[in-house]
Amino acid sequence: MLSFEEFADIVAHQILDYLPAEYAGSEVTLPRVRKINQSYTGLVVRKDQEQFTPAIRLDLFYRDYLNGRDPEDILQEIGNMIRQISFPSQYGELCEKLLSYGRIASRLFVRVCGTKGNEELLGRAPHRKVLDLAVTCHAYLGETDGSKASILISHDMLEQWGLTEAQLFEQAFRNSAALMPAVIRPIRDILKENCGPDADLPPEEVPLYVITRSTWDSAAALFYPGVLDELTEIAGGDFFILPSSVNECIMVPESTGTDSTALRRMVREINQNVVKEAEILSDNIYHYDSRKQELSVAE
Repeated sequence: MLSFEEFADIVAHQILDYLPAEYAGSEVTLPRVRKINQSYTGLVVRKDQEQFTPAIRLDLFYRDYLNGRDPEDILQEIGNMIRQISFPSQYGELCEKLLSYGRIASRLFVRVCGTKGNEELLGRAPHRKVLDLAVTCHAYLGETDGSKASILISHDMLEQWGLTEAQLFEQAFRNSAALMPAVIRPIRDILKENCGPDADLPPEEVPLYVITRSTWDSAAALFYPGVLDELTEIAGGDFFILPSSVNECIMVPESTGTDSTALRRMVREINQNVVKEAEILSDNIYHYDSRKQELSVAE
């Protein structure tokens, strides 16, 4: 049985044999790709004069190999994938526009992630730390085949633009609130819509509310201006926030008498058994003191 390193090395050395002649002489590399909540070895096959090339995740194919799939079959699939996909030309054009803040400003938006495991990435990017979470700024590059692409704004980009962090976040929050508005809805309504009238609904005396936005890593909506005030009004006072995933948060009014220890245990069990690793936000839960207007990690 090959180790992952041996598997990746074989793929890198043999992949050109599974590609058309036009790929002869292409540069093949195995970069370490780092994204929020993710880090993996990618396979990049770059033809002459190609500036932007997708990186194929090799860990997923290695999992197939460990499950008994023939390496030649894997190489054939990777070769087919490389032939069929290409980095959309509009992405490259937009990446070039990153040289000019005026041309990319309208595409900025915010996301949120946990600080744990993302320390290296956050060290290279402007961010606002909120307890064990971090709000980051990104530029939307486009969509193809149902997949969205963005790029994390780095300190180097900020310096290149001659922009302050305050200006960056002001623009990113403004765009996010306008283009991806916050949505706060009772979880009972969502379950009824998605699962029908016979859905297993939470009791009415425990009113749970989902905080999200219209698209993409939607838990960031929690930090939009005015959202905590709106939640205070709905809850009638203090409340707990459960970081369901990077896609949404759940608000539980403190007046329900729900035990914070039970809520924390529930979040951790869901993170371990249900949420994908790349979508985990935090194992903690949070408490909002409406009088102090202060968010803290719940004890």
